[in-house]
Amino acid sequence: MIDSDARRAIRGADLVLVPLNPAPPDLWAAEGTLKLAAQEKRNTALIFNRAPTASRLRKKLEAEIAARGLTLLSVALANRAGYANAFADGLGVTEAGPTTVAAEEVREAAKALKLLINA
Repeated sequence: MIDSDARRAIRGADLVLVPLNPAPPDLWAAEGTLKLAAQEKRNTALIFNRAPTASRLRKKLEAEIAARGLTLLSVALANRAGYANAFADGLGVTEAGPTTVAAEEVREAAKALKLLINA
């Protein structure tokens, strides 16, 4: 059932965006989604979520993703309280704090996604 629901969602997508923490287990966990997207011939992109601004592990994962020919957005969503606080208030981060760094990350991610979809 889950596979068929995911497959239907992927079939209807212009782009499959896969969020993941910059850690090897998250990349491994994304394999099923990436495989389904490939079977359905859908473009995919990965985005780091709850990411540290810089770390050796993140750099290692960026290299692995590039070596596999996968698209990783250059912008990452950091581990910021603003996301959780906005969610707790039932708001998007750009509504809760439009001038915050978190809101800017979301706007930059939206721009990058728009470029991928329109490419």
